[in-house]
Amino acid sequence: MSNQDDAFIRNCTIILATLFVFFLLSLFVARAIGANAFNESRLTPGETAKRIEPIGQLVFGETGQIAPAQEEAILVTVAAAPKSANDVYQSACIACHSTGAAGAPKMGKAADWTPRLGQGLTALINNAINGKGLMPAKGGNPTLTDEEVELAVKFMLEKSSVTVN
Repeated sequence: MSNQDDAFIRNCTIILATLFVFFLLSLFVARAIGANAFNESRLTPGETAKRIEPIGQLVFGETGQIAPAQEEAILVTVAAAPKSANDVYQSACIACHSTGAAGAPKMGKAADWTPRLGQGLTALINNAINGKGLMPAKGGNPTLTDEEVELAVKFMLEKSSVTVN
């Protein structure tokens, strides 16, 4: 064999030995770190059930049905409260109407809103409810009521100093 072959074999042996030592160290570290996880998995069935039991229940509306409540359970009732005009604006309208994205009239700029009022306030509100052009119906939030959308439109007009006849 030539000197080049001997050097190649020696270098490969060094690299393989280094990788093997790295593998053994990694294995040792993984077992040391994972030792706590193995101890936790030796819980009794009762302890496991206690750790994964629900902390409460969620009820929708007044007629929502739930399983019988457990002792010390937290009972949460969610009622659909009407949103304020500002809440609707913040959740559904702000993305486009604060920047003018996709040609949306910017809140605070009366010049953007005045041409749209040429068809009347009712038409403007209907466009907001049903969508028009690139604007999705109800600003992309189908859970909004028509009244909430109407309040949001009037809110944006008011903040833009646009008077409605």
